[in-house]
Amino acid sequence: MPPKILRSPLTQALLLLTAVSLLTRYLCGNYFDISLDEGIYLNGGHRIASGQRLYLDFFAFIGPLIYWLQAILSSLFGNYLPSLRWSTSVSVGAICIGTFYLGRSVAGSSAGLVSTLIWLGVWLDLPNRMEVNHRWLSSGFNALAMGAILGAPSTSRIWNLIAGIFMGLAIFTTPSFAVCAGLIGFHFLIADRLRFLPYLLGGCTSCLTIVGILAAFDGRLRIMWMRTSFLMAAFLR
Repeated sequence: MPPKILRSPLTQALLLLTAVSLLTRYLCGNYFDISLDEGIYLNGGHRIASGQRLYLDFFAFIGPLIYWLQAILSSLFGNYLPSLRWSTSVSVGAICIGTFYLGRSVAGSSAGLVSTLIWLGVWLDLPNRMEVNHRWLSSGFNALAMGAILGAPSTSRIWNLIAGIFMGLAIFTTPSFAVCAGLIGFHFLIADRLRFLPYLLGGCTSCLTIVGILAAFDGRLRIMWMRTSFLMAAFLR
């Protein structure tokens, strides 16, 4: 039997995240892909690292987190592409966490592991598997939220709060994840109200923190709202 610390859901999640992130970075960090989207986020991160202002000095129509993260990576690693793709490697590791706990919640740990390996196999065959993209990052945040919900006891308020925080981060990466966050909140409100308030508090905390950062810089919040609202309206129509 493995040591008690290895049976902890948090330890298992961290080990899975670390292993998958390192593996995907090693196997696919140098993978060449002709992608228009990747250049958008790499260039945006480089611009912020160079002192330009998101939404004011260059165009963007989604949430700020992908640009902020790429700016940090650009500041640390310059233009070295494999290291700029750490955001995707870690996001893939996070998606594996969500996949594992979803499978485990349905049919046990073996099913969770098999589901994770199948998903990794599918991911390795994708042509855009290592592309820096806001959708990988927001999917990673969403998967971490699902891992927090499914991997911890339902009575754990702290993990429900953490799930809300991750969903708020997903929304401010890809705004359409507000639909997913709302559905989870609606389920808690109807079926499990003890989880609803911590989840709502976590989501409000992360969302209001990002709104506060944007509002602190004149014009950014208004411009971001106009552009993301237009994009969501066009998408939903």
